[in-house]
Amino acid sequence: MSDIILILGAGPNVGFSLVKLFSAKGFKTAIASRSPKAELSAIADLAVKADFEDPSSIKAVFQEVREKLGVPNVVVYNAASGVFASDPVSVGLEKFTASLNVNVVSAYVALQEFVTGIRTSANDMLKTFIYTGNSLNLVPLPIVLHTGIGKAGAAHLIEGSALAYKKEGFRFYYTDERFEDGGSVFMDIDGQAHADFYYELVPFAQLVAQGPLSTIHVPTQKPGRGEIQIEMRAVGMNPGERMFLDSMWLEASQYPWIPGSDLAGVVSEVGDGVTKFKKGDRVVSMQMAASKVLGNRVGGLQKYAIAFASLTALIPAGVSFEEAATVSITATTSLAAFHALSLPWPTISGRRELDEQVLVWGGGSGVGMTSIAFLRLAGYNNIITTAAIKREAELKSIGATVVIDHRDKAVVEKLTEALHGDALSKAIDAVTKEGTTESIAQLSGQHPEYRALGEDVVWPFIQDLLDQGYPFQRQLVIDCSGPYGLKRIEEAFQILRTESTDGRKIIIKL
Repeated sequence: MSDIILILGAGPNVGFSLVKLFSAKGFKTAIASRSPKAELSAIADLAVKADFEDPSSIKAVFQEVREKLGVPNVVVYNAASGVFASDPVSVGLEKFTASLNVNVVSAYVALQEFVTGIRTSANDMLKTFIYTGNSLNLVPLPIVLHTGIGKAGAAHLIEGSALAYKKEGFRFYYTDERFEDGGSVFMDIDGQAHADFYYELVPFAQLVAQGPLSTIHVPTQKPGRGEIQIEMRAVGMNPGERMFLDSMWLEASQYPWIPGSDLAGVVSEVGDGVTKFKKGDRVVSMQMAASKVLGNRVGGLQKYAIAFASLTALIPAGVSFEEAATVSITATTSLAAFHALSLPWPTISGRRELDEQVLVWGGGSGVGMTSIAFLRLAGYNNIITTAAIKREAELKSIGATVVIDHRDKAVVEKLTEALHGDALSKAIDAVTKEGTTESIAQLSGQHPEYRALGEDVVWPFIQDLLDQGYPFQRQLVIDCSGPYGLKRIEEAFQILRTESTDGRKIIIKL
Protein backbone atom coordinates (compact mmCIF):
# COMPACT_ATOMS: atom_id res chain seq x y z
CA MET A 1 0.00 0.00 0.00
CA SER A 2 1.35 3.42 -0.98
CA ASP A 3 1.75 6.18 1.57
CA ILE A 4 -0.55 9.10 0.86
CA ILE A 5 0.03 12.72 1.88
CA LEU A 6 -2.85 15.20 1.94
CA ILE A 7 -1.86 18.87 1.98
CA LEU A 8 -4.69 21.09 3.18
CA GLY A 9 -4.14 24.68 2.11
CA ALA A 10 -1.66 23.90 -0.67
CA GLY A 11 -0.22 27.00 -2.30
CA PRO A 12 2.72 27.88 -4.57
CA ASN A 13 5.28 27.95 -1.73
CA VAL A 14 5.04 25.31 1.02
CA GLY A 15 2.40 23.28 -0.80
CA PHE A 16 4.32 23.14 -4.07
CA SER A 17 7.55 22.15 -2.32
CA LEU A 18 5.78 19.41 -0.36
CA VAL A 19 4.19 17.89 -3.46
CA LYS A 20 7.49 17.87 -5.36
CA LEU A 21 9.48 16.28 -2.52
CA PHE A 22 6.95 13.70 -1.35
CA SER A 23 6.13 12.67 -4.93
CA ALA A 24 9.84 12.08 -5.53
CA LYS A 25 9.92 9.92 -2.38
CA GLY A 26 7.15 7.64 -3.67
CA PHE A 27 4.12 9.16 -1.94
CA LYS A 28 0.78 9.67 -3.61
CA THR A 29 -0.07 13.34 -3.21
CA ALA A 30 -3.41 15.07 -2.75
CA ILE A 31 -3.88 18.83 -2.41
CA ALA A 32 -6.84 20.89 -1.23
CA SER A 33 -7.29 24.64 -1.58
CA ARG A 34 -9.97 27.19 -2.40
CA SER A 35 -8.75 27.38 -6.01
CA PRO A 36 -6.03 24.79 -6.81
CA LYS A 37 -3.29 26.33 -8.93
CA ALA A 38 -2.63 24.79 -12.33
CA GLU A 39 1.07 24.18 -11.65
CA LEU A 40 0.18 22.31 -8.45
CA SER A 41 -2.66 20.32 -9.97
CA ALA A 42 -0.29 19.22 -12.74
CA ILE A 43 2.14 17.49 -10.39
CA ALA A 44 -0.24 16.24 -7.66
CA ASP A 45 -2.11 12.96 -7.99
CA LEU A 46 -5.34 14.63 -6.90
CA ALA A 47 -6.50 18.24 -6.51
CA VAL A 48 -9.65 19.03 -4.52
CA LYS A 49 -11.44 22.31 -3.79
CA ALA A 50 -12.01 23.23 -0.14
CA ASP A 51 -13.41 26.22 1.75
CA PHE A 52 -11.57 26.30 5.07
CA GLU A 53 -13.95 28.94 6.42
CA ASP A 54 -16.58 26.18 6.24
CA PRO A 55 -15.37 23.30 8.45
CA SER A 56 -18.01 20.95 7.08
CA SER A 57 -16.28 21.03 3.68
CA ILE A 58 -13.24 19.28 5.14
CA LYS A 59 -15.13 16.03 5.56
CA ALA A 60 -15.89 16.03 1.84
CA VAL A 61 -12.20 16.53 1.04
CA PHE A 62 -11.18 13.45 3.04
CA GLN A 63 -14.00 11.43 1.53
CA GLU A 64 -12.87 12.22 -2.02
CA VAL A 65 -9.24 11.44 -1.23
CA ARG A 66 -10.20 8.10 0.35
CA GLU A 67 -12.33 7.16 -2.66
CA LYS A 68 -9.78 8.11 -5.33
CA LEU A 69 -6.40 7.44 -3.69
CA GLY A 70 -6.92 5.75 -0.35
CA VAL A 71 -6.62 6.73 3.31
CA PRO A 72 -4.21 9.67 3.76
CA ASN A 73 -1.73 8.68 6.44
CA VAL A 74 0.33 11.88 6.37
CA VAL A 75 -1.70 15.09 6.65
CA VAL A 76 -0.28 18.60 6.53
CA TYR A 77 -2.63 21.38 7.61
CA ASN A 78 -1.16 24.43 5.88
CA ALA A 79 -4.24 26.66 5.70
CA ALA A 80 -4.09 30.00 7.50
CA SER A 81 -6.08 33.19 7.88
CA GLY A 82 -4.63 36.54 8.92
CA VAL A 83 -6.77 39.30 10.39
CA PHE A 84 -4.95 42.61 10.88
CA ALA A 85 -6.49 45.24 13.15
CA SER A 86 -4.84 47.92 15.28
CA ASP A 87 -8.05 47.95 17.32
CA PRO A 88 -8.74 44.23 17.95
CA VAL A 89 -12.32 44.65 19.20
CA SER A 90 -13.26 46.50 16.02
CA VAL A 91 -13.25 43.23 14.08
CA GLY A 92 -16.77 41.95 13.50
CA LEU A 93 -17.93 38.59 14.80
CA GLU A 94 -18.36 37.17 11.30
CA LYS A 95 -14.76 37.93 10.34
CA PHE A 96 -13.46 36.70 13.69
CA THR A 97 -15.40 33.44 13.36
CA ALA A 98 -14.14 32.93 9.81
CA SER A 99 -10.56 33.35 11.04
CA LEU A 100 -11.08 30.84 13.84
CA ASN A 101 -12.63 28.37 11.40
CA VAL A 102 -9.58 28.48 9.14
CA ASN A 103 -6.93 28.44 11.87
CA VAL A 104 -8.37 25.91 14.31
CA VAL A 105 -11.92 24.58 13.69
CA SER A 106 -11.23 23.15 10.22
CA ALA A 107 -7.95 21.79 11.58
CA TYR A 108 -9.95 20.00 14.27
CA VAL A 109 -12.22 18.43 11.65
CA ALA A 110 -9.17 17.40 9.61
CA LEU A 111 -7.66 15.77 12.69
CA GLN A 112 -10.92 13.92 13.35
CA GLU A 113 -11.02 12.58 9.80
CA PHE A 114 -7.33 11.68 9.92
CA VAL A 115 -7.63 9.61 13.11
CA THR A 116 -10.89 7.95 12.05
CA GLY A 117 -9.51 7.01 8.64
CA ILE A 118 -6.31 5.53 10.04
CA ARG A 119 -8.20 3.45 12.57
CA THR A 120 -10.09 1.72 9.77
CA SER A 121 -6.87 0.90 7.89
CA ALA A 122 -3.69 -1.10 8.40
CA ASN A 123 -2.25 -0.48 11.85
CA ASP A 124 1.39 -0.47 10.74
CA MET A 125 1.09 2.55 8.44
CA LEU A 126 2.56 5.99 9.02
CA LYS A 127 0.33 8.18 11.18
CA THR A 128 1.65 11.73 10.99
CA PHE A 129 -0.30 15.00 11.25
CA ILE A 130 1.62 18.27 10.85
CA TYR A 131 0.22 21.75 11.45
CA THR A 132 2.07 24.66 9.85
CA GLY A 133 1.98 27.34 12.51
CA ASN A 134 3.95 30.33 13.70
CA SER A 135 5.00 31.74 17.05
CA LEU A 136 1.71 33.60 17.64
CA ASN A 137 0.60 30.73 19.85
CA LEU A 138 3.29 31.92 22.29
CA VAL A 139 3.75 35.62 21.50
CA PRO A 140 0.57 37.77 21.59
CA LEU A 141 0.65 40.62 19.06
CA PRO A 142 -2.36 42.96 19.29
CA ILE A 143 -2.38 43.74 15.56
CA VAL A 144 -2.93 40.04 14.75
CA LEU A 145 -4.69 39.06 17.96
CA HIS A 146 -7.40 37.04 16.22
CA THR A 147 -4.89 34.99 14.24
CA GLY A 148 -2.95 34.33 17.44
CA ILE A 149 -6.07 33.06 19.19
CA GLY A 150 -6.52 30.53 16.39
CA LYS A 151 -2.88 29.46 16.46
CA ALA A 152 -2.94 29.05 20.23
CA GLY A 153 -6.01 26.84 19.94
CA ALA A 154 -4.38 24.79 17.20
CA ALA A 155 -1.19 24.32 19.23
CA HIS A 156 -3.26 23.12 22.18
CA LEU A 157 -5.15 20.75 19.88
CA ILE A 158 -1.93 19.29 18.49
CA GLU A 159 -0.23 18.88 21.86
CA GLY A 160 -3.28 17.27 23.43
CA SER A 161 -3.71 14.89 20.50
CA ALA A 162 -0.06 13.89 20.67
CA LEU A 163 -0.59 12.81 24.27
CA ALA A 164 -3.99 11.19 23.72
CA TYR A 165 -3.04 9.02 20.73
CA LYS A 166 0.62 8.33 21.40
CA LYS A 167 0.08 4.67 22.32
CA GLU A 168 -1.72 4.07 19.01
CA GLY A 169 1.34 5.26 17.11
CA PHE A 170 -0.09 8.62 15.99
CA ARG A 171 2.33 11.55 15.83
CA PHE A 172 1.26 15.20 15.81
CA TYR A 173 3.46 18.27 15.27
CA TYR A 174 2.95 22.02 15.48
CA THR A 175 5.76 23.69 13.53
CA ASP A 176 6.99 27.20 12.91
CA GLU A 177 9.99 28.61 11.07
CA ARG A 178 12.66 30.54 12.98
CA PHE A 179 15.76 32.54 12.15
CA GLU A 180 19.12 31.29 13.43
CA ASP A 181 18.84 33.61 16.43
CA GLY A 182 15.47 32.11 17.37
CA GLY A 183 13.41 34.99 16.01
CA SER A 184 10.12 34.18 14.28
CA VAL A 185 9.68 34.15 10.51
CA PHE A 186 6.25 35.55 9.68
CA MET A 187 6.69 36.62 6.06
CA ASP A 188 8.68 35.05 3.20
CA ILE A 189 8.80 31.60 4.75
CA ASP A 190 10.97 29.00 3.04
CA GLY A 191 8.78 26.40 1.35
CA GLN A 192 11.62 24.01 0.58
CA ALA A 193 12.88 24.14 4.17
CA HIS A 194 9.38 23.22 5.34
CA ALA A 195 9.23 20.30 2.92
CA ASP A 196 12.66 18.99 3.92
CA PHE A 197 11.85 19.22 7.63
CA TYR A 198 8.40 17.66 7.25
CA TYR A 199 9.92 14.75 5.37
CA GLU A 200 12.37 14.25 8.25
CA LEU A 201 9.45 14.03 10.68
CA VAL A 202 7.75 11.24 8.75
CA PRO A 203 10.49 8.56 9.04
CA PHE A 204 10.81 9.52 12.72
CA ALA A 205 7.12 8.71 13.22
CA GLN A 206 7.53 5.48 11.31
CA LEU A 207 10.48 4.36 13.43
CA VAL A 208 8.74 5.10 16.71
CA ALA A 209 5.29 3.84 15.75
CA GLN A 210 6.32 0.62 14.04
CA GLY A 211 8.95 -0.42 16.54
CA PRO A 212 11.22 -2.81 14.61
CA LEU A 213 14.71 -1.59 13.88
CA SER A 214 16.00 -0.96 10.38
CA THR A 215 19.40 -0.46 8.81
CA ILE A 216 20.49 2.90 7.41
CA HIS A 217 23.63 4.18 5.71
CA VAL A 218 25.41 7.00 7.52
CA PRO A 219 28.66 8.78 6.68
CA THR A 220 31.73 7.64 8.59
CA GLN A 221 32.52 10.35 11.13
CA LYS A 222 36.00 11.71 11.75
CA PRO A 223 37.13 12.13 15.37
CA GLY A 224 37.41 15.70 16.61
CA ARG A 225 39.79 17.08 19.18
CA GLY A 226 39.96 14.82 22.23
CA GLU A 227 38.07 12.05 20.42
CA ILE A 228 38.87 8.68 18.90
CA GLN A 229 37.18 6.61 16.22
CA ILE A 230 36.46 3.00 17.20
CA GLU A 231 35.88 0.10 14.83
CA MET A 232 33.18 -1.73 16.77
CA ARG A 233 33.50 -5.32 17.98
CA ALA A 234 30.96 -5.56 20.84
CA VAL A 235 28.26 -3.37 22.37
CA GLY A 236 26.75 -3.63 25.83
CA MET A 237 23.01 -2.94 25.95
CA ASN A 238 21.36 -1.13 28.87
CA PRO A 239 17.72 -1.24 30.07
CA GLY A 240 17.24 2.48 29.52
CA GLU A 241 17.95 2.15 25.81
CA ARG A 242 14.75 0.27 25.15
CA MET A 243 12.87 3.36 26.33
CA PHE A 244 14.22 5.30 23.37
CA LEU A 245 12.98 2.60 21.00
CA ASP A 246 9.56 2.13 22.56
CA SER A 247 8.58 5.71 23.37
CA MET A 248 9.10 9.33 22.47
CA TRP A 249 11.84 10.08 24.98
CA LEU A 250 13.90 11.55 22.18
CA GLU A 251 12.98 14.58 20.10
CA ALA A 252 12.17 14.28 16.41
CA SER A 253 15.51 15.77 15.38
CA GLN A 254 17.32 12.91 17.16
CA TYR A 255 15.86 10.21 14.90
CA PRO A 256 16.95 8.00 13.20
CA TRP A 257 18.66 6.87 16.40
CA ILE A 258 21.61 4.47 16.63
CA PRO A 259 21.62 2.56 19.96
CA GLY A 260 24.60 1.40 21.96
CA SER A 261 26.32 3.27 24.80
CA ASP A 262 28.86 0.69 26.03
CA LEU A 263 31.48 0.30 23.31
CA ALA A 264 34.32 -2.16 22.81
CA GLY A 265 36.51 -2.28 19.74
CA VAL A 266 39.73 -1.23 18.04
CA VAL A 267 40.94 2.35 17.65
CA SER A 268 40.83 3.13 13.93
CA GLU A 269 41.66 6.85 14.04
CA VAL A 270 42.81 9.36 16.66
CA GLY A 271 41.77 13.01 16.90
CA ASP A 272 43.93 15.99 17.75
CA GLY A 273 45.20 16.21 21.30
CA VAL A 274 44.83 12.49 22.05
CA THR A 275 48.06 10.95 23.34
CA LYS A 276 46.82 8.07 25.47
CA PHE A 277 45.57 5.94 22.55
CA LYS A 278 46.87 4.99 19.12
CA LYS A 279 45.51 3.23 16.07
CA GLY A 280 45.14 -0.51 16.72
CA ASP A 281 44.57 -0.25 20.49
CA ARG A 282 41.82 -2.43 21.95
CA VAL A 283 39.56 -0.14 23.99
CA VAL A 284 36.34 0.06 25.99
CA SER A 285 34.35 3.27 26.27
CA MET A 286 31.07 4.72 27.51
CA GLN A 287 29.22 7.24 25.35
CA MET A 288 25.69 8.60 25.57
CA ALA A 289 23.91 7.16 22.53
CA ALA A 290 20.94 9.48 23.16
CA SER A 291 22.98 12.68 23.28
CA LYS A 292 21.38 15.68 21.57
CA VAL A 293 24.81 17.22 21.04
CA LEU A 294 26.67 14.16 19.72
CA GLY A 295 23.81 12.57 17.79
CA ASN A 296 24.55 9.34 15.94
CA ARG A 297 28.33 9.83 16.00
CA VAL A 298 28.57 7.78 19.19
CA GLY A 299 25.97 5.02 18.83
CA GLY A 300 27.70 1.66 19.09
CA LEU A 301 25.58 -0.34 16.65
CA GLN A 302 27.47 0.83 13.58
CA LYS A 303 30.80 -0.07 12.01
CA TYR A 304 32.63 3.01 13.30
CA ALA A 305 31.66 5.05 16.37
CA ILE A 306 33.18 8.18 17.89
CA ALA A 307 34.20 8.24 21.56
CA PHE A 308 35.67 10.77 23.96
CA ALA A 309 39.18 9.71 24.89
CA SER A 310 38.50 10.83 28.47
CA LEU A 311 35.74 8.20 28.73
CA THR A 312 37.83 5.37 27.34
CA ALA A 313 40.21 2.73 28.75
CA LEU A 314 42.59 0.18 27.25
CA ILE A 315 41.46 -3.45 27.30
CA PRO A 316 44.17 -5.62 28.90
CA ALA A 317 45.53 -8.67 27.10
CA GLY A 318 43.47 -11.77 27.77
CA VAL A 319 40.19 -9.82 28.17
CA SER A 320 37.67 -10.30 25.36
CA PHE A 321 35.69 -7.50 23.72
CA GLU A 322 32.51 -9.11 25.08
CA GLU A 323 33.83 -9.03 28.65
CA ALA A 324 35.04 -5.45 28.30
CA ALA A 325 31.66 -4.27 27.00
CA THR A 326 30.10 -5.08 30.39
CA VAL A 327 32.17 -2.42 32.12
CA SER A 328 31.16 1.06 31.08
CA ILE A 329 27.82 2.25 32.43
CA THR A 330 27.60 -0.23 35.32
CA ALA A 331 31.09 0.67 36.54
CA THR A 332 30.64 4.39 36.01
CA THR A 333 27.30 4.44 37.83
CA SER A 334 28.61 2.34 40.71
CA LEU A 335 31.77 4.40 41.12
CA ALA A 336 29.70 7.57 40.98
CA ALA A 337 27.90 6.27 44.06
CA PHE A 338 31.23 5.49 45.74
CA HIS A 339 32.41 9.03 45.10
CA ALA A 340 29.15 10.60 46.30
CA LEU A 341 29.15 8.50 49.48
CA SER A 342 32.87 9.08 50.11
CA LEU A 343 33.48 5.33 50.11
CA PRO A 344 37.03 4.02 49.72
CA TRP A 345 37.85 2.95 46.18
CA PRO A 346 37.87 -0.77 45.38
CA THR A 347 41.29 -2.38 45.12
CA ILE A 348 42.39 -5.82 44.06
CA SER A 349 45.12 -6.04 46.69
CA GLY A 350 46.01 -4.46 50.02
CA ARG A 351 42.46 -3.64 51.05
CA ARG A 352 41.43 -3.06 54.65
CA GLU A 353 38.50 -4.75 56.41
CA LEU A 354 35.47 -2.53 57.14
CA ASP A 355 32.53 -3.54 59.36
CA GLU A 356 30.20 -0.66 58.48
CA GLN A 357 26.90 -1.83 56.98
CA VAL A 358 26.08 -0.77 53.42
CA LEU A 359 22.83 -1.39 51.54
CA VAL A 360 22.62 -2.07 47.80
CA TRP A 361 18.98 -1.88 46.71
CA GLY A 362 18.57 -3.97 43.56
CA GLY A 363 21.59 -6.20 43.92
CA GLY A 364 20.53 -8.43 41.04
CA SER A 365 20.83 -5.65 38.46
CA GLY A 366 24.01 -4.93 36.53
CA VAL A 367 24.79 -1.85 38.60
CA GLY A 368 23.81 -3.69 41.77
CA MET A 369 26.11 -6.65 41.17
CA THR A 370 28.97 -4.36 40.20
CA SER A 371 28.42 -2.30 43.36
CA ILE A 372 28.45 -5.41 45.56
CA ALA A 373 31.67 -6.63 43.96
CA PHE A 374 33.25 -3.18 44.31
CA LEU A 375 32.18 -2.90 47.96
CA ARG A 376 33.81 -6.22 48.73
CA LEU A 377 36.98 -5.10 46.93
CA ALA A 378 36.87 -1.93 49.03
CA GLY A 379 36.92 -4.09 52.18
CA TYR A 380 33.27 -4.03 53.31
CA ASN A 381 32.20 -7.15 55.20
CA ASN A 382 28.54 -6.27 55.85
CA ILE A 383 26.82 -5.79 52.49
CA ILE A 384 23.04 -6.04 52.63
CA THR A 385 21.11 -6.23 49.37
CA THR A 386 17.61 -6.71 47.98
CA ALA A 387 17.02 -9.00 45.00
CA ALA A 388 14.99 -11.96 43.79
CA ILE A 389 15.61 -14.65 46.38
CA LYS A 390 16.67 -17.14 43.68
CA ARG A 391 19.76 -14.96 43.20
CA GLU A 392 20.86 -15.30 46.86
CA ALA A 393 23.69 -17.80 46.35
CA GLU A 394 25.09 -15.91 43.38
CA LEU A 395 25.06 -12.54 45.16
CA LYS A 396 26.65 -13.98 48.28
CA SER A 397 29.39 -15.47 46.13
CA ILE A 398 30.46 -11.98 45.01
CA GLY A 399 30.31 -10.38 48.45
CA ALA A 400 26.76 -9.90 49.74
CA THR A 401 26.25 -11.02 53.35
CA VAL A 402 22.45 -10.67 53.56
CA VAL A 403 19.98 -11.01 50.66
CA ILE A 404 16.34 -9.99 51.23
CA ASP A 405 13.55 -10.67 48.74
CA HIS A 406 12.70 -7.35 47.09
CA ARG A 407 9.14 -8.58 46.42
CA ASP A 408 8.45 -9.14 50.13
CA LYS A 409 5.86 -6.63 51.36
CA ALA A 410 7.77 -6.45 54.64
CA VAL A 411 11.09 -5.71 52.93
CA VAL A 412 11.70 -2.52 54.93
CA GLU A 413 11.01 -4.29 58.23
CA LYS A 414 13.35 -7.16 57.31
CA LEU A 415 16.06 -4.72 56.30
CA THR A 416 15.63 -3.01 59.67
CA GLU A 417 16.16 -6.36 61.38
CA ALA A 418 19.27 -7.00 59.29
CA LEU A 419 20.68 -3.66 60.44
CA HIS A 420 20.36 -4.81 64.09
CA GLY A 421 18.95 -1.48 65.17
CA ASP A 422 21.71 0.60 63.62
CA ALA A 423 20.82 3.58 61.42
CA LEU A 424 21.68 3.15 57.76
CA SER A 425 24.20 5.76 56.63
CA LYS A 426 25.35 4.38 53.27
CA ALA A 427 23.06 3.04 50.53
CA ILE A 428 23.24 2.61 46.77
CA ASP A 429 19.96 2.54 44.84
CA ALA A 430 20.94 0.47 41.82
CA VAL A 431 17.50 0.41 40.17
CA THR A 432 15.73 3.67 41.16
CA LYS A 433 12.23 2.37 40.63
CA GLU A 434 9.04 3.72 42.15
CA GLY A 435 9.23 3.56 45.94
CA THR A 436 12.89 2.53 46.27
CA THR A 437 14.17 5.95 47.30
CA GLU A 438 11.35 6.32 49.83
CA SER A 439 12.13 2.91 51.33
CA ILE A 440 15.81 3.80 51.72
CA ALA A 441 14.81 7.07 53.35
CA GLN A 442 12.80 5.12 55.96
CA LEU A 443 15.91 3.14 56.84
CA SER A 444 18.22 6.14 57.04
CA GLY A 445 15.87 8.59 58.70
CA GLN A 446 16.73 11.22 56.11
CA HIS A 447 16.16 11.84 52.43
CA PRO A 448 19.04 10.65 50.23
CA GLU A 449 21.33 13.27 48.74
CA TYR A 450 22.36 13.12 45.08
CA ARG A 451 25.67 14.41 43.72
CA ALA A 452 27.33 14.67 40.33
CA LEU A 453 30.60 13.00 39.38
CA GLY A 454 33.27 14.15 36.95
CA GLU A 455 34.74 11.89 34.31
CA ASP A 456 38.26 12.76 35.47
CA VAL A 457 37.67 10.74 38.66
CA VAL A 458 36.08 7.57 37.30
CA TRP A 459 37.80 6.54 34.10
CA PRO A 460 41.40 6.58 35.30
CA PHE A 461 40.24 4.34 38.14
CA ILE A 462 38.39 2.01 35.74
CA GLN A 463 41.65 1.68 33.83
CA ASP A 464 43.44 0.74 37.06
CA LEU A 465 40.81 -1.89 37.88
CA LEU A 466 41.01 -3.36 34.40
CA ASP A 467 44.77 -3.64 34.71
CA GLN A 468 44.51 -5.31 38.15
CA GLY A 469 41.75 -7.80 37.29
CA TYR A 470 38.24 -6.39 36.89
CA PRO A 471 35.26 -8.40 38.31
CA PHE A 472 33.40 -8.68 34.99
CA GLN A 473 29.63 -9.10 34.98
CA ARG A 474 28.28 -12.29 33.44
CA GLN A 475 27.37 -11.86 29.79
CA LEU A 476 24.48 -12.92 27.58
CA VAL A 477 26.24 -12.67 24.22
CA ILE A 478 24.06 -12.34 21.12
CA ASP A 479 26.06 -12.86 17.93
CA CYS A 480 24.81 -10.33 15.37
CA SER A 481 27.72 -10.60 12.97
CA GLY A 482 25.91 -12.84 10.47
CA PRO A 483 23.19 -12.25 7.86
CA TYR A 484 20.43 -12.17 10.49
CA GLY A 485 22.09 -9.54 12.66
CA LEU A 486 19.21 -7.07 12.65
CA LYS A 487 16.73 -9.73 13.76
CA ARG A 488 19.06 -10.77 16.57
CA ILE A 489 19.39 -7.16 17.75
CA GLU A 490 15.59 -6.92 17.88
CA GLU A 491 15.63 -10.09 20.01
CA ALA A 492 18.10 -8.38 22.36
CA PHE A 493 15.74 -5.45 22.83
CA GLN A 494 12.91 -7.87 23.53
CA ILE A 495 14.98 -9.50 26.28
CA LEU A 496 15.55 -6.04 27.77
CA ARG A 497 11.80 -5.43 27.72
CA THR A 498 11.06 -8.64 29.62
CA GLU A 499 13.90 -8.03 32.11
CA SER A 500 14.79 -11.72 31.90
CA THR A 501 18.58 -11.43 31.99
CA ASP A 502 19.09 -12.66 35.59
CA GLY A 503 21.85 -10.17 36.17
CA ARG A 504 23.65 -10.87 32.91
CA LYS A 505 24.67 -8.02 30.66
CA ILE A 506 23.35 -8.29 27.11
CA ILE A 507 26.29 -8.01 24.72
CA ILE A 508 25.85 -7.57 20.98
CA LYS A 509 28.76 -9.20 19.15
CA LEU A 510 29.47 -7.43 15.86
